[in-house]
Amino acid sequence: MSNPVILEMKGIVKSFGPVKALKGVDFDLRTGEVHALMGENGAGKSTLMKVLTGIYGANEGTIHYNGKQVEYSKPKEAMDDGIVIVHQELNMMNHLTVAQNIFIGREEINQGLFINDNAGNKKAKELFKLLKLDINPQEKVGNLTVGKQQMVEIAKALSMDAKIIVFDEPTAALTESEINELFAIIDDLRAKGVGIIYISHRMDEIARITDRVTVMRDRGICWNCKYKRNYKGRDHRNDGWSYYLRRSESGFCSTRRSTCCIRSGTLKLRKPRKRC
Repeated sequence: MSNPVILEMKGIVKSFGPVKALKGVDFDLRTGEVHALMGENGAGKSTLMKVLTGIYGANEGTIHYNGKQVEYSKPKEAMDDGIVIVHQELNMMNHLTVAQNIFIGREEINQGLFINDNAGNKKAKELFKLLKLDINPQEKVGNLTVGKQQMVEIAKALSMDAKIIVFDEPTAALTESEINELFAIIDDLRAKGVGIIYISHRMDEIARITDRVTVMRDRGICWNCKYKRNYKGRDHRNDGWSYYLRRSESGFCSTRRSTCCIRSGTLKLRKPRKRC
């Protein structure tokens, strides 16, 4: 039995003056699923996520979250509801400690006057234990590597009881070991039922961790598929490619509207050649 749908975006339209940034986009996410969102620069991926989290308001369309229609007017409303983005450009304050960054604006106050840093450190330590990370809550964020700072952002999302986490190009500045650490955390979050939207251009990453792929082109959805597991006795997600993608450097998969090409591990889009 498939996991229940936690998020459904229907017919999302967003315009900036005469320019349509999104053209009737449909997108959904299930609990315990890693759903990749792909496409070239300008395809509308970030705009769609900004509509989801209240940075932009949609001109048309609906968003249903946990079975209820929602419309956020600012990101804090989405975060309070359990929808969090881990941005490619990390929004950290380097002069503050790890725990202070995680709980900023939500600190525990003693006697109505003083911030209880000890309580924040203790809660941060519990979060890192849950994520199986060795990070000192009292360390200044500026002393951490980019990879560790990203783990702090993930811990911050979990501290908000996140049900949906959006990762926007999370591996752009990470080392191979940090990428493996990130993927281990994503697998753990999936097992706990968190829905994950993973934005990336890197096909090798998509193949390693995702359950489903949606490709955007020209500010709309052009292609959507699940990874076919155990096809002819092989697990195609772990093998590195979807059933729908050719296992070669120049593979492609067509729909009536576009073709998804993989060259040197990068997604490219071109006019259709033939149906797979």
